[in-house]
Amino acid sequence: WLRDGWSCGRKEVDNEARRLGAGDATLHVHLPKKSADLLRGHVLDAEAARQVLDHYGVPASPEGREARESMESRRAGAAQDRDAIVRDVVRAATVLQGGGTEVFGDGLGEKLRTGAGASLARLFPRFDDGDHRGWEAAVAHARQGSDQPLKVVGWDGPTDAHPVAREVLGTIGAGARGTAVHKELKAAPYGWPQDAVDAVLIALHRGGHLRATRNGQPVAAGALDQAGIKASEFRPEKVRLTTSQRIALRGLFVKLGINAKSGEEENRAPEFLGELEALAGRAGGPAPLPPAPDAATIDDLKRLAGAEQLAEIHARKNELEQSIADWTTLAERAAARTPDWDLALAFRRHAGGLPAAASVGADMDSVVAQRSLLADTDHLRPIVATLAAALRAVLVERHRELTGATEAARATLAGDATWARLDATAQGEIRGRLGFDAPPLLAAATDKDLLRALEARSLAGWRSEIDAVEVRIGQALQDAAERIDAGASPDRGEATDGTSPPTPPRTTTVEVRRGTLVDEAAVRDWLREQEGKLREAVRTGPVIIR
Repeated sequence: WLRDGWSCGRKEVDNEARRLGAGDATLHVHLPKKSADLLRGHVLDAEAARQVLDHYGVPASPEGREARESMESRRAGAAQDRDAIVRDVVRAATVLQGGGTEVFGDGLGEKLRTGAGASLARLFPRFDDGDHRGWEAAVAHARQGSDQPLKVVGWDGPTDAHPVAREVLGTIGAGARGTAVHKELKAAPYGWPQDAVDAVLIALHRGGHLRATRNGQPVAAGALDQAGIKASEFRPEKVRLTTSQRIALRGLFVKLGINAKSGEEENRAPEFLGELEALAGRAGGPAPLPPAPDAATIDDLKRLAGAEQLAEIHARKNELEQSIADWTTLAERAAARTPDWDLALAFRRHAGGLPAAASVGADMDSVVAQRSLLADTDHLRPIVATLAAALRAVLVERHRELTGATEAARATLAGDATWARLDATAQGEIRGRLGFDAPPLLAAATDKDLLRALEARSLAGWRSEIDAVEVRIGQALQDAAERIDAGASPDRGEATDGTSPPTPPRTTTVEVRRGTLVDEAAVRDWLREQEGKLREAVRTGPVIIR
């Protein structure tokens, strides 16, 4: 897709390449808008000179010929300068793969050749499985009945286990014509040569894996040739598993905890595939987990049944064993790291406003964006450790502050005259109700203990509790005064000398005016105002200041 800077910007090309995605095979070429004014000028000069030359033709006079040569020189110079700029523009061209990856190379030609190779790989990602120059020879070996017809393409294993053979069998399924098999496997994502498909079809037919019919008549083993493949109908032959194959299948089933006795393989195969699918589901999930592994192979196997299913499972045994190993590793990591991720999220929420939250926030966002929670390197533990250390330090400090504040409050109360008039029981009731008891010992040694402590009381809650202690001192003193006043009965009887006992003075609560004092004059005014209020209040008895 060729575009230039005169018609669109580089950013537009980048955006379109990214939009099409990393799987798209389109090459995006952008020619930069370089030396635009000079280029335009040289184009105009060259064209103007050409038109002048065309208009006047070839003059006969020496003066005319001299003028024409001058104009020719001018046209050639302008064309040379024009072409130099064009070459420079072409050399500076940008080539992008789908997804936005830039292709590098010396010059546009090399960039295009490199990009074209990558695009072919995108169009035909399975091409390498069937890429060999020996397929024509393999067709001949298969026609001749060789025990290993695919050895000429570097394959020493069973014929039906070759990647091309597996796809041929999968494409045929319950039955398919040769033309359909060709069409499927010559197209993306395979792109295999017809000789590769034909060699495998002939070898599988001769080896008893497939049966073929043409015009409703069976094709005898060895009678199938390339000319007759397109018109033939292929169906899988009845499968007979060997003892060694069944033993191998039972060994494969055990890897997922499924024990099958001899003869039970067919009955336990669906259970094995179900466990394999469940394992794939545990190996990924929503971000920050990676996407769950592709279960297309499992779906293909589930569509089969009986001995055919067992044979295909056996054919893919190595692939399945590798998947089980890889997916088990990912599932175990997910089980171990998901709780840590939840812990990190909770810690990040509680650490809002702390420098630690900002320092690890980008790392956590990166784990989500890249879905790298199950990467080989555990990036999560350092994040949890950083947040836990910061939260634990602040929590310990808040606990110390609250302990100090309650101790200071108790000391303030102990030194107050009104408070001293209460008995110990009343003092204890007020302290308990208003929270002047020292906070219990902090249990935050482990990360789980730390989270429980924060869920019970957040950092903001600790700060509010600390700030409230000072306010509660006034509440405690007011409560004490009210209790003392309530205990002063209006009918107190007479003293032994015939006189009435003195009435205890009533306490008064005075709230000082809060505000901002901007200069010394404001301070003096405020002091005079509060002094007047306090002098007036103290005439009637003790004063509690709030």
